[in-house]
Amino acid sequence: MQSFEGFRQEKNTKKEAEKYIWFKIEIDDLVLVILIAKDETVQLLTEAQYRGKPLGGPYSALEHKPPYGKNHIHVYLRNNEIFALNSDGTAHDGYHGIPIPKRVANAIPTFFPSYQLPPKNLIENFDIPIAPKEIDTFFRRILLLENNG
Repeated sequence: MQSFEGFRQEKNTKKEAEKYIWFKIEIDDLVLVILIAKDETVQLLTEAQYRGKPLGGPYSALEHKPPYGKNHIHVYLRNNEIFALNSDGTAHDGYHGIPIPKRVANAIPTFFPSYQLPPKNLIENFDIPIAPKEIDTFFRRILLLENNG
């Protein structure tokens, strides 16, 4: 087994050896040595910040292909789910009326080319007609009055 000093000599310079992280774990007679390139460490740490594929900035997406139902993606902002979208552009898991961030809308065709974006990048429920604004406003006021006493 090569020592760290032997590794440094092989790499010729201390500067070259500093491009690596060296871990040594000793348990009784067992010695485990792990050598990781620092640029790989940064990549691993970056990947740990995302669920699924990075879409740019703090956004990522994870695709689900269930044996039944529609293929869909779950989109995350720093590991927090912000919406789910079916491949046909309809809402998944009840995410209705959610605007898709511009960066995500630009990335979906690149990473998920078979997915359609909803009109105006606004996820709606295409199966249920949307109530006219007056009716929605009326019932919203009633709900606010009931909840506020």
